[in-house]
Amino acid sequence: MHLARETVELLVQAAIACQPPDDQSGLRDREWATLRFLARANRFSRTPSAVAYYLGSNKATVSQSIKALEERSLIVRQPAERDKRSVVLCVTAQGEKLLAHHDPIRGVVDAVATLVTEDCVKLRNSLNAILNRI
Repeated sequence: MHLARETVELLVQAAIACQPPDDQSGLRDREWATLRFLARANRFSRTPSAVAYYLGSNKATVSQSIKALEERSLIVRQPAERDKRSVVLCVTAQGEKLLAHHDPIRGVVDAVATLVTEDCVKLRNSLNAILNRI
């Protein structure tokens, strides 16, 4: 159990390293997570429902994050091609720039990128397995 506890404590330290300073951009963790997801999601997954599912959140909470990102012109809503009643959320150039230069997880991403590919894959797969169990 000691190894498991030490591992979780290291994960917590890594998560703390990802916390943005209060004065950084004014975005909350959920807003950053929403912006990151939308920046890498395919066109079928850039919906409010997909964001809610990915974050393990409810639609009301996600709706607040989407509204905050829209107010800052970091994302825009566009009608879906096939069903005009649905919307697709698109990251704007301003949103891409914010992610590229001020994403609070960038330091940890850079550190993980220094791992050999095999270790990086093992870490990713292990974290996926842990998240699936909880």
